[in-house]
Amino acid sequence: MLVTVDFPAQKQQSAELKAANKALQAKYQVNGYPTLVVLKPDGTVVWTQVGYLAGGPAAMIAKLDEAKKK
Repeated sequence: MLVTVDFPAQKQQSAELKAANKALQAKYQVNGYPTLVVLKPDGTVVWTQVGYLAGGPAAMIAKLDEAKKK
């Protein structure tokens, strides 16, 4: 399942959505954007990428393949 959390600078969000996003930001220690967090079904973090990954889509796919093995 893919979950996208958005922190837009110009788009209005409800207070409820802002609070939910802030909670996720704190839980997964998101300090930069973009941040990609890969989790096991039990919620265990297996890989985190902060910022853009050099090498484009091929590099991202390789990293995700590595994370799947954990």
